[in-house]
Amino acid sequence: FDISKEELGSLAKYWNDLPTDDYLHDEGRYRKRKIGHVHIDIENNRFSVSDNQMFYQSKSINSANGGVKRFFDTVPNSFYHEPAFQKLLLGNLRVISDVGLRRVNVSFHLFRVISRPDEVGQATPEGIHRDGHLYVGQHLIRRENVSGGISGIYTPEKESLFKTTLTAPLDSIVVNDEKVMHDVSEVYCADNRCTGYRDM
Repeated sequence: FDISKEELGSLAKYWNDLPTDDYLHDEGRYRKRKIGHVHIDIENNRFSVSDNQMFYQSKSINSANGGVKRFFDTVPNSFYHEPAFQKLLLGNLRVISDVGLRRVNVSFHLFRVISRPDEVGQATPEGIHRDGHLYVGQHLIRRENVSGGISGIYTPEKESLFKTTLTAPLDSIVVNDEKVMHDVSEVYCADNRCTGYRDM
């Protein structure tokens, strides 16, 4: 992605101001979240920002937390001007460039999954799933004092195709959401004397 350490550090600070996700079916307090939406004109290399706060997945897509309209705080306007965000956005578009899309709507989520000595962090409480989009990009921003968080890719029949642990900042996975499914395993404290977190 050609993102410098300074650019990534400037982007990563936005994960320190995420509100708790209040829509988790198990009433856990282990996930924080904000969202953003952009409309991209690929032909003319331009994008515009939407202030839409609503995110919806059907129960068939997300059996744990789907079936309701969920409203999340949006990222501030300054986030869209971060060089690291713009480079990530363009990098994802390059990955899928052979699809021939001219205009795309992109929804993105800032997640922090927290592990505590008395609470495991559920990165994907819905288990193996699809997100309901054409493509999904997953990018590690930071992980501190955590173990686990193994990313898995599966066939539509939930047969395992690939597993890996994103460990370094900007380790990434991009998948065709219509052809494969995915999940992430639980996140535990590496040192049980303090909390840990995984930012995506």
